[in-house]
Order: sequence, then structure tokens, then C-alpha cells
Amino acid sequence: MMIEEYINKLRPYIADMFSKDSSGHDISHLERTMKLALYLQEKEGGDRVVVGISAFLHDIHRILGNEKGHFVSPKESLETVRRTFI
Repeated sequence: MMIEEYINKLRPYIADMFSKDSSGHDISHLERTMKLALYLQEKEGGDRVVVGISAFLHDIHRILGNEKGHFVSPKESLETVRRTFI
């Protein structure tokens, strides 16, 4: 599957998850970050799908922290990512 297909499947969930964010870490930020990451991947190499999806999901820990009322590390958000998207 191509990166665009994965992102199209993820986008509705991510847009909903980030819809209440007021810090600037919204879906637009995630898409800009992914675009930049994919540009760098073209220049430097690496797995396009892994780089793109990682960039697209990189701020999930912030949403979880907002919900829990305390900092959640990116590593701590991996279980939510697995449960929700895999």
C-alpha cells in the first residue's frame, strides 16, 4: 500500500482526535510535518511509509496528555496507537 492510502485511512481518526486541540498541534500541523518528513525521506532515504506515518502520528502523546491532565511521553502513547490503528 502507498503512503497516501494509509494516510487517507488514518485522517478521519486523527482529525477527530485533534479537533479540540488549541495549541497549534492540529491536523494541519500534522500534515505539514508529514510533508516535510517525506521531503527529507526523498533526499536522505528510509522507508517512506514508516517516515510518513510516524510524522503524521507524532503528536498523539499531546492529546493523551490533555485528556489525562498530565504529560504523556511519546513512548507511553504507543499502546494507544497500536490499539487504535493497528
